[in-house]
Amino acid sequence: MAKRLLMVWIIGLAGCTSTQFAALSPGTVKVQGLTVEAADASWNKAPRMLTPHLHKGSQLWTRDGPLLDYMVLIPDVEDGETLFKSRSKSLVYPSYRKGMLPNEIIEVVESSLAKLSGNNVVVTSAGLRPYKLGNQRALMFDLELVDAEGPRRKGRAVIFVEDEQLYVMMYVATSLYYFDKHWESALATMNSAKIAG
Repeated sequence: MAKRLLMVWIIGLAGCTSTQFAALSPGTVKVQGLTVEAADASWNKAPRMLTPHLHKGSQLWTRDGPLLDYMVLIPDVEDGETLFKSRSKSLVYPSYRKGMLPNEIIEVVESSLAKLSGNNVVVTSAGLRPYKLGNQRALMFDLELVDAEGPRRKGRAVIFVEDEQLYVMMYVATSLYYFDKHWESALATMNSAKIAG
C-alpha cells in the first residue's frame, strides 16, 4: 500500500512540474532552427506535455491562456512533413511539399488549423500579401475561425521557405478583445524571426 501511495505521489509530482507554463523573459528565444525575440515578459510557453500535437521543435506561447490567445512558432518543416502531429489514425493532416506555390502552402496551413481545431470549426483565409522579415521574403495572411459552439476567433500568419524548409508563425485569439490586445506584441516577435546560425 505504501509503495502504491509513493508511486501515485511521484506521478502526481511529475505531472505538476511538466504541465506548468514557463514565463518567458524578454530576449532571444531559440525555436529549433529559428530565433525570435520575446517582446516582453507577458508571454508564457506551453509545456511539451500539453502540446504533443505540435511539429517537432515547435512552441506554443500564450498571454491569457490558449483558449483566449496563442501564438504558434513552427520551424523546419521538411518535404513530406505536416505542421501538426496526428492524434489518431483517422485524423490525417496535409503535408508540405517542396516547390509548393504560396496558395498551396496557405491551403496546408488553413486545412491543418481546421483539423486541429475540431469538426465544429470552419477556418478561412484571406488577404494574402508579401511581407518582409528583415532580408527574408515572406507572406502574411489573415485567418478566421468560426466555431459553432464557441467564440469567433481571428488570426494572422507569416510564412516563408528557406532551404526548402517551411516556417510558419501564427497568432490566433478571440475576435472580441484579445486579438487586438496582443497582436502588436505577437507581431513584434514575428518580425524578429531569423534563421538560427
